[in-house]
Amino acid sequence: MQLLYYEDYMANASDFIVLDCQNDMKEYDLGKEKFKITHLPRAYHVPIKPILTDDVLYNAGRHPLPKINFLYKLFTTLIERHETQKFLVYSDGIDIYSARMIWLLQLMGFNNVYLLNETFSSLRQKYNIDLTVNLKENYRNEQLTYLHEIMEDEVEQHKITSKGQSSLYELYQEVLAEEDNIINYEFVYQLNRNLISTHMDVFDAIKQESLILDVRHNARFIGENEPIDTTAGHIPQTFNLEYEHYIDEGRITIQKLNQLKLEYSHLYNVNRSLQSDIREDRDVILSCGSGLSACMMYVLLQLINVPSSVYAGSYSEWIALDLPILNNIE
Repeated sequence: MQLLYYEDYMANASDFIVLDCQNDMKEYDLGKEKFKITHLPRAYHVPIKPILTDDVLYNAGRHPLPKINFLYKLFTTLIERHETQKFLVYSDGIDIYSARMIWLLQLMGFNNVYLLNETFSSLRQKYNIDLTVNLKENYRNEQLTYLHEIMEDEVEQHKITSKGQSSLYELYQEVLAEEDNIINYEFVYQLNRNLISTHMDVFDAIKQESLILDVRHNARFIGENEPIDTTAGHIPQTFNLEYEHYIDEGRITIQKLNQLKLEYSHLYNVNRSLQSDIREDRDVILSCGSGLSACMMYVLLQLINVPSSVYAGSYSEWIALDLPILNNIE
């Protein structure tokens, strides 16, 4: 994964399949509304369901993995249609949705992935442009394009008429209708297995005293405040490293990455002194509440050349399976 900036994108726009990940976990439809107001040219909107998460129980966490085999076919089809293997992922600054999309793409083996390292407000200030006006003036003939459209009566208004492509809803239906697209629990393990962990992998990591990082707010980690999950606390033998400390107003900076490198190195060395049997290929497991925020740390660690895997079910799955937890509250 590499960072990209607006000027570089605009100079080579046709080289990319552009994925807009603007979303809101509290209101799923709000992402579409944000996309209508402001998005980059040629972008597809990525909804929370069924792309970033779904109700298919690959894991028992709050945000299970989506239909990975369906996604693989969908993105492969996009590559064939656009004749490029480069993906540009963005939101209004890096967030859990854009990070989740990057992790999913790399999990499926699509490694030519770029992250737009700018916010819409910074674009307006830096380039003195209004993205909304830009869209209205230059893309009047191109209808909004969503990566997934559920309602059949909305198909017509979302066709990409200016390019003569079928709508993404039709593409969705074509892929979903294929006979071999049956949900297969084992499919995910045919992918980049080093990027994903299960609760059994976490058990192994605990036994081997390998490094496990919980990226939630410290108050949730120690059990002082738990606004979402039913039980407060954390998985045993995990360290807390809040991902938000290393994001600078929606952007990734050299200063913040250097800070992460120092603090990660300290935790690594502390943990390394305790290890008896380390697996170099899967040294760091990342956990959060449901597997979304952990993807943020996955992206950040990748930028400082630290390989990691995401515990897909994370803490919400751990407690759903009634596994042991720790907290610091009497």
